[in-house]
Amino acid sequence: MAYLSGTATQVVDDEFPGWVEVQFPGADGTEITLVEKLPALDDDLTTASRYPAPVRVPCRVVKTEGDGAVAVVELEHGITDRSDRNMFRVPAGAVIYGRTGP
Repeated sequence: MAYLSGTATQVVDDEFPGWVEVQFPGADGTEITLVEKLPALDDDLTTASRYPAPVRVPCRVVKTEGDGAVAVVELEHGITDRSDRNMFRVPAGAVIYGRTGP
């Protein structure tokens, strides 16, 4: 399993199941933002956790580009950004494999 390393910046809605804002870097240097429910993220965060906090977003690596410096990832579990996109070009170093944390 692959994960995209990001930062949960704040709680957006603390009603069950809890929603947080997550940011991660794009390969072009921009910051990508999404809002996702806590159970979809691979971490032990709760609405009472201290923010900002590192978070792992489940993803699938579709391909790599630029001699392996850029990864094209597809977010898992129906996770999308605010524009309903689920595929992103990110720095390859932002992708982690297995259960090791960001």
